Amino acid sequence: MINQHHANWTGLGCLLAISCALFLQNLSTPYIALWDEAVHVNVIKNLAEHCCLPQLHRSANIGTDYRRWTNNSLWLHKPLLPFYVTAGIYKLLGGSLWALRVPGAIFALLTAVVIYFIGRNFLNDHIGLCGAAIFSLNPYTNQLVHGKEFSGFPDLAFAFFVSVALYLILEWTQNRSTASLRFLGLVLGLGYMCKGGLAFAPFAVLVGVAILTGSIRDLIPALLQSIVVFGVVVLPERLYWLAHHPVEFRYEQQRQLLHLFTEIEGWGAPWHAYFTQYLPSMLGAQ
Repeated sequence: MINQHHANWTGLGCLLAISCALFLQNLSTPYIALWDEAVHVNVIKNLAEHCCLPQLHRSANIGTDYRRWTNNSLWLHKPLLPFYVTAGIYKLLGGSLWALRVPGAIFALLTAVVIYFIGRNFLNDHIGLCGAAIFSLNPYTNQLVHGKEFSGFPDLAFAFFVSVALYLILEWTQNRSTASLRFLGLVLGLGYMCKGGLAFAPFAVLVGVAILTGSIRDLIPALLQSIVVFGVVVLPERLYWLAHHPVEFRYEQQRQLLHLFTEIEGWGAPWHAYFTQYLPSMLGAQ
């Protein structure tokens, strides 16, 4: 049993070492991908130098428009927590492209560890290791780390917080701990600050699990506490932008919602595309 335990930890260590090598390979390439990464680089550079105001272009006198996320001054196109984290690391590590991309690699490795513990604690070690391998050795994950897929590091940050949320939901199904759901509110609040409304999905999963297991009465008091914690985390930033930059903030909030279901700037797909197109791509089938 002890030898098996050591073998499992050794397997996880080897997996993380291989994943780290893949993530760090060519991470400092000078090629900057069009669209998301090209914009993100400038926003992060500006945040590193002027942390209190996210900007794409510092001047509003060069034909910028708040309705154009690739050509505006104040930049609220995406939730900003991953950008602040990345800007801090970028500045700390010397302001290189390697430093800009390395937070994505860190989030990816942390997510693999969380997936391993989900499998280990709620199923078995082998399933945990296989799940972590599917995520960390996935070509799509590697592309996100290198900034070559849409969104990039914000999606990896969101994946980390959602993975932790799944762990907490599974933990609650076993012990009905109110503390687990308080932490769930905190984690999903941080997830919301990475990817917006998609962070509500684990709440829906939690309610669905409670209904299927006949434990909805046990859930309601703890869920209310979780929602309060979520609000405490999320609301201050939203109220700040709403008070100081209401026009830009409201516009971007509307666009973020519409982008899930409507064609925006030539990009759009039916609702089932998340399952028929994007999921196969993430699993390496395309």
